Amino acid sequence: MIKSTAKKIIAGALSLTLTFVLNALAIGAGALGLGMVASAPAGAAPINVASSGWTLTVPDLNFTTSYWNFVLTPNSPNVFDSFDSVDFSLKDSKGKSIGTAYDFAGSAKQASLEFEIYVNASSFATIDTVNPLIATAALTRGSSSKQSGVTITFKVPTTSIPKRPTVFTEFIKFETDIAQQELPFPTSDCVSYEFKYSITDPFGELSQVNFVLKDANNKEIESDYATSSEAGIQKSDFNVCSYDVKEAIAPFTFVTTLNFDDGTGKSDLISSVKAPSNNFPKRPVTFADYLTFKTDLANTEIPYPKSCSPFEYQYSLNDPYDDISSLEFVLLDGLGKEIATDFDFVSDNLVQTGSLSICDYSIAKSAGPFTIKATVKFSSSTGKLALDQVIPVKVENPAVKHLAALKAQGVVCVKGSTYTVAKSGKCTSGTKIVNFSETTELQWNTLSRSPAQVKGKNFIIFACVSQFDANTGGSKFRAYAARTPQGSSWISGVNSLFSGNAKSLLKLKENDAFVAKVNVTGATSYSTIGNKTTVPSFAVRDFVKIGTC
Repeated sequence: MIKSTAKKIIAGALSLTLTFVLNALAIGAGALGLGMVASAPAGAAPINVASSGWTLTVPDLNFTTSYWNFVLTPNSPNVFDSFDSVDFSLKDSKGKSIGTAYDFAGSAKQASLEFEIYVNASSFATIDTVNPLIATAALTRGSSSKQSGVTITFKVPTTSIPKRPTVFTEFIKFETDIAQQELPFPTSDCVSYEFKYSITDPFGELSQVNFVLKDANNKEIESDYATSSEAGIQKSDFNVCSYDVKEAIAPFTFVTTLNFDDGTGKSDLISSVKAPSNNFPKRPVTFADYLTFKTDLANTEIPYPKSCSPFEYQYSLNDPYDDISSLEFVLLDGLGKEIATDFDFVSDNLVQTGSLSICDYSIAKSAGPFTIKATVKFSSSTGKLALDQVIPVKVENPAVKHLAALKAQGVVCVKGSTYTVAKSGKCTSGTKIVNFSETTELQWNTLSRSPAQVKGKNFIIFACVSQFDANTGGSKFRAYAARTPQGSSWISGVNSLFSGNAKSLLKLKENDAFVAKVNVTGATSYSTIGNKTTVPSFAVRDFVKIGTC
């Protein structure tokens, strides 16, 4: 928004001052002075004032016209002779000239002479308008006249001249109650705050009237100015814009400044009024003030991804002052490692939707507890530091359902070197149950690096079949083993050899993923192209297919 530039009040067309000009006042009628004779009711105009046998008719001293017309009339036995002339002057009580005029009698016993005084309101800035004005008529007789010249002095009443404003409230009156009218809050772009007022400046003393809206730090929010000092109600308005109030601090103050012309010698008059701003929303401070999650992240389980899958969540923002520059959401594992990120900006929607793209190969290598770190970042102009909130979240553990499926198969029973699976969950007489456990991280590291150290241990492991053909035979196959399901990233598992009942193993083929109860049989070496490798080996006691890999 382009701020208003100051410009002078338009006082009227007659603003130029001649050498003998006076400033216009709205002067009414009254009756003061020596020997005054009222020819009309009090307060009416024109009026007559008398002095030494002469009568001066005084016009209504106002500035609706640019001239005051005075009429000098002789009272008997005084008369005008042919070619009598009068120099007429008007001064204030301190002798300061208001104007002069001249007239002469074109014939004997002329009824009256008229004197036209040019006036301009601004010239009255230093004229005393409280005490009566002094009018002087210097009569010079014509060459054929036998009468003597005379100078007549009149006291001209000033009761009809408007009272000169001195205090702020005498110059300007607000029709709008600024102290009660609420400032509108701009939810977008700009809104208008309109106010009305009237200006009283009968002596043309004002050069400018400024209106300014300021915040608590005295920062200017908006400004306007009076365009005229003419009588009547005027209207102005502030354009209150969102970018103006963005960094503004309540409460707000409506400041009006009256500037005077230099010639008046008057200092500015200033009025400050608190402008209520109850419509302005509370300024957010904390993370919770700015952002509210609509999705209950703490109690919503994030589905385990198949390859890479989006996890959508919703939130609402409260940013009435447009502070936020961007938003960031990060899914972290128990070690603070980033698993997935999302970045967004503020939109006009009441509820926004975010999305984290979570991949199985990232989750498979991570361990909980998982959290989502949400960050609100602010525009640099605000000087605010980013705000964070860390929310615990649950990520679905596919191992749980796979282990449940394996458990539902029954228990493994052993008698001598024979292993069977009892679907009833109870081993028959003469056999005993074999217990299998998930590996700890330490056990897995030992198993994958030095399997002979855990030979004979019974574990539950996950694996992906990588080779099952005539070379391995019906009872053996090669697979990639892992502590947990690996989704599509089984290749990062440990290359291992598995053996089992050939008939039972017919259920498996290459690229099948499974979970199994195994016995660690140690390490096995086999030849590769031009080399030899040693890998962990397992005897499969029971298994369940869990998908493909």
